[in-house]
Amino acid sequence: MTNWLKIINDAYPIRRTKKQKENFIQYTKDQLKKYNLQIKADTLKNKHTNIIIGDVEKAKVIFTAHYDTPASSVFPNIMFPRNKIISYLYLFLYAFIIVVLSFALSFLINNFIYLDETKLIIVYMIIYLTLFYLFTRCFNNINNINDNTSGVATVFSLVENNKNKDVAYILFDNEEKGKLGSKEYSKKYSSILQNKLVVNFDCVGNGEYIVVVSKDKAIQHQYYNIIQNTLHDNDKFKVKMYGMKGSSSNTDFLNFECSLSIMACKKTKIIGYYTPNIHTSLDTVASKDNIEFLTLSFIDFCETI
Repeated sequence: MTNWLKIINDAYPIRRTKKQKENFIQYTKDQLKKYNLQIKADTLKNKHTNIIIGDVEKAKVIFTAHYDTPASSVFPNIMFPRNKIISYLYLFLYAFIIVVLSFALSFLINNFIYLDETKLIIVYMIIYLTLFYLFTRCFNNINNINDNTSGVATVFSLVENNKNKDVAYILFDNEEKGKLGSKEYSKKYSSILQNKLVVNFDCVGNGEYIVVVSKDKAIQHQYYNIIQNTLHDNDKFKVKMYGMKGSSSNTDFLNFECSLSIMACKKTKIIGYYTPNIHTSLDTVASKDNIEFLTLSFIDFCETI
């Protein structure tokens, strides 16, 4: 099985600028054209260019991942898929730190240059927005192997090895800017997508717990039981399947009615499942074993449907 995780990470580790994305789109076409599937770049509102592989309208199932990579963040974007309280506390802490720094800098400036209340508020807002941009949006992250080269590698691996042509694949753009590529795609093609099962891979490379979070409509889908039967524990991986209640998974699958999200996690007794280091230069760990496990599991799935 081709090690797409290493190949893609070596060739296109950053996919953030327009030019970087255009190069990766052409790379995708060049690499996957030999598998006799239609591949096209679908640009929506002249901003979000998704990569469509196969015939979505005829497909029984759609496998997806986002191909854009994030900016470098001061603090890692740790995901806690089964602990909403920790998720919210972590987000609150991040925002609180920026707020405190903004207040401190505002009043420091006010000590040197007296500002009336209105001007002080304006200065505070400018500092807050500047810090937020610098902390979360400004600089390219140089390492993105788990987020989300691992998801892209899984899609490439399925295209290469899956013989069932009644499936399609989509690599979404601008997930890191608010799931915009998948949002616009789901709007434009809502009538086609209503009852199709969408399986999304995001950060699937680092962790022995394969956590699946599914919407109610996906759980009721005729293929859900097949996923349960083909995606199961082995000596290395433990599969955990959950519904939306009590789950927190902020990725592209949320934009589809009949969808589920797959991610790889580590686990501790206190915080439960988590994904470490994403959105930072420490995102250097992902295993081809994870990609192979998911590929083989979903090949079995595709052979069954």
